[in-house]
Amino acid sequence: MTTVADLDFSYRRSEFLHARGSALRFDPHVHAFPSVVVVRRGAAEVRTRRHALVVQSGDVFFVNAYEVHSGSSLESGTLFETYYPSQVLWPRTWGRSPTITTDVIRHSRETARWTSAMSSSTATPGVKTQALRALLSLCETSRRPHAMPPLTVDALDRIHRSPTELTSPSRLATELRTGTSRLIREFHARAGMPPQRYSRQVLVSSALSLVLDGQTLADAAAGAGFADQAHLTREFKKVFGVPPGVLARGIRADPHR
Repeated sequence: MTTVADLDFSYRRSEFLHARGSALRFDPHVHAFPSVVVVRRGAAEVRTRRHALVVQSGDVFFVNAYEVHSGSSLESGTLFETYYPSQVLWPRTWGRSPTITTDVIRHSRETARWTSAMSSSTATPGVKTQALRALLSLCETSRRPHAMPPLTVDALDRIHRSPTELTSPSRLATELRTGTSRLIREFHARAGMPPQRYSRQVLVSSALSLVLDGQTLADAAAGAGFADQAHLTREFKKVFGVPPGVLARGIRADPHR
């Protein structure tokens, strides 16, 4: 179960959604956008399909869009900051998003420069863009996603093409002309979680984007395909450990929005 001691959000339009908090555990989850994570205090174990590694204070690691990942604190009160570059900033910085294959960038002058730029209240968008570009220049990337069996690729494509539709495994299996048990087994083994859970988390990302665009939680829940706001709240907490109201309050309170 995802468990955080505290988590706050802020958002600067055309820049970053910023999450800062102390985490004890994050269950496997996905985001529809890449993220840059800085460990500010303590240590944690991070797991993705690519790796299982220990990150410590000052380290930076990346999570690719739709990459299933999880983590657990190795010390009490591990503090992290996660930056989700906006759909405007990321292409401007990095062009078409490649798959980042670098596991982690250990504490260095470059990571310190990144942290300083992100923490500064006076840093311009240009300075932040340069800091992100410098950090990304240290990474190895691939234009080809990690190889997956055709069935998993087709299932992922179907879910991503309808991000506001919760797709049941049986319906998905019928559309892909395969058995439900086979689909669930292969999808879980290669993507990192069962297809219905993955589909729900894609809905969470859709709702998050709508909230960032200024919609109310009720409207975002409806627009993303949830039955109601309570349904969105349950699923949002599974990903972030806090209800979506924390996100909405953080956006309203940010004077730079």
